[in-house]
Amino acid sequence: MLVVRPAIMADHLHPPVEVAQQLRGFVDEQDLDAFHPIQRAELDPSVARRIRWFNQLIDDVLVQAVEQRWASTRGFRATALWAGYWRNFRFVSEPDSHTSHKFSMCVDLNLWAEAGDTPIWIWAEIAADPDRRLRDSDLTVSEDAGWLYVPIHVKTGVEYQHVLEDALHQLRKIGEVVVS
Repeated sequence: MLVVRPAIMADHLHPPVEVAQQLRGFVDEQDLDAFHPIQRAELDPSVARRIRWFNQLIDDVLVQAVEQRWASTRGFRATALWAGYWRNFRFVSEPDSHTSHKFSMCVDLNLWAEAGDTPIWIWAEIAADPDRRLRDSDLTVSEDAGWLYVPIHVKTGVEYQHVLEDALHQLRKIGEVVVS
């Protein structure tokens, strides 16, 4: 239950209802990360299999991008994160050349929990050219702690091959922006 103290009610610039709504919004936001009792469905092995599947999707997307010669993973390896999985790569601008900027395609459970609509993200370390190009594009770009984040939205209700093709298409669009 929300309790509004008399001192808050006396504020003539902020009516009590407005203050109560702001406090309720703050409380609701804080409860998103609160521990809630675990439900049996959350322990179903399908949850773990789905997360492993997202990791595999990243690997498959980058294998195809490398085969199509518009990305390179040379010198990089798959890496586990405490809150996900990532693969580093570079976009290739011409055969046998690549951007000097490293990108990461990752399952980021923290961004997923905060953004709520996709587990897969492209991380780009902020640098002058890719930073400007990504920001000036029509892509959805977020920024935090020296990194830019671009979501890769997972297509739903379709077979794996369609999900893979769509994720590959989204990554290629990002690459076209970066190397333009």
